[in-house]
Amino acid sequence: MDEAFEFLKKLERKHYEKILYNIRKAQIQHDQELFKKLNNDIWEFRTLYQGIQYRLLAF
Repeated sequence: MDEAFEFLKKLERKHYEKILYNIRKAQIQHDQELFKKLNNDIWEFRTLYQGIQYRLLAF
């Protein structure tokens, strides 16, 4: 998790805020566009902001 936060801190503020907003949103409701199971152990969290697709993996 520390690696993910290190990555996020390097982004522009608006991009970072959008990703955090979507993480909070995914905690409340299941949305296949945001959080998708790739296989038994790996999940993918996605955010599209200003034409850039950000993907974080969750285990």
